[in-house]
Amino acid sequence: MKPPQVVVFDLGKVLVDFDYGIVARKIAAQGTMSVLEVQKFIDHSPLLFRFETGLMTQEEFFGEVSAATGFRGDIGEFGQLFGDILSPCPR
Repeated sequence: MKPPQVVVFDLGKVLVDFDYGIVARKIAAQGTMSVLEVQKFIDHSPLLFRFETGLMTQEEFFGEVSAATGFRGDIGEFGQLFGDILSPCPR
């Protein structure tokens, strides 16, 4: 029997929960948009989909989001902010 070449599974809202509202609040605190404007941008911009599907690099995503929101942090801080959106799914 040949071993599988690829394993695919759904992580978000299955193994871990995520809340983009957390990152929206943190970006707004260091940018020029309100929390609601950042949340709307994240929810309706094609950037998140493009990043999550590998169509843009982390640097490109950071640059686009920073330009749109006025975020003043660096890319390392930006990555940490997005990492903070994850929490265990309730059982």
